[in-house]
Amino acid sequence: MKYLLLLPFILPAILFAETKFEIAEEILFSNFNNKDDWKELERKMHDHRTLTIELLTPLESAHETSQEILALSEQLTLDMNSSDLYVLNIKSLQNYIIRDFSESFTYDELVELRKLTQQPLYEKLVSYQESLTSKTSEYLKEWQDYNTELANQFGERSKEIGKLQMEILKSKLTEEERKKLK
Repeated sequence: MKYLLLLPFILPAILFAETKFEIAEEILFSNFNNKDDWKELERKMHDHRTLTIELLTPLESAHETSQEILALSEQLTLDMNSSDLYVLNIKSLQNYIIRDFSESFTYDELVELRKLTQQPLYEKLVSYQESLTSKTSEYLKEWQDYNTELANQFGERSKEIGKLQMEILKSKLTEEERKKLK
């Protein structure tokens, strides 16, 4: 009988209790203004998919190509476009992150973390993280530009070496062999 009297109090508590998943979701996604980040990730993956399909698509030859090769190339392009190659399901990724996060902490730790995320100092930390991310991106862009320029310089030197090799090879050819090349 005692237990029946407690039932009206326990049942609502059980029915309306937050799950670890819900608390983790709130911590990870409600307190961050990251909807744009997810859209940007989705856009980047779409662009990556498009570029990958373009790279994998066989080049059209300037010479006459057989119908069989054309058909195989067209079928490959159709298959790649209809596949899930580099198609990112954002909701699935978010659920994966939330599930992993919620499994890494106890219920009480998640509740404590949620309280922490509501503190002004936490907002400052998030702001700093955004600034740090931006500064890191700037540094990496400069690093990439430097390395691209360096690679271009090496590429030019490699081309020059290739030209010299061709000149040396041509100089060793007989007059008859030179005529055949033209």
